[in-house]
Amino acid sequence: MIGKQLPNLSSKSLFYNQDINIKKIANNNLFLINIFASWCAPCKVEHPFLMQLKKKKISIIGINYKDNKKNAKTFLKKYGNPYQDVLLDNKGELSINLGAYGVPETYLVDKNFKIIDKHIGPINNQFVNKVLSSK
Repeated sequence: MIGKQLPNLSSKSLFYNQDINIKKIANNNLFLINIFASWCAPCKVEHPFLMQLKKKKISIIGINYKDNKKNAKTFLKKYGNPYQDVLLDNKGELSINLGAYGVPETYLVDKNFKIIDKHIGPINNQFVNKVLSSK
């Protein structure tokens, strides 16, 4: 998917019962799409790095993968919410459309909705630095 256009992804929001489209909520800037789940142990490992990116004003859109809504909200309440918004992916279709292999996965997308990088597994300092240098 690197170098390709971001597919048109729409789903219900985790926070309110309304359909949202990633391309409509992205704010004409570099942004991340992060696929996560409350049951995913590596997602807990990467969460502090996502919070660090949020503090650096990097917009992050979450895709909640095959999760329970209540558990996802509890996870974000416990560890903090780095996301601008979260799309529900109950069946895994959004993630498959992105070319994801599992969770967590993170995509770096430019303002023209071109995928410029993909990180499989929990992000780390190296990925954070790559994102910040792309800003």
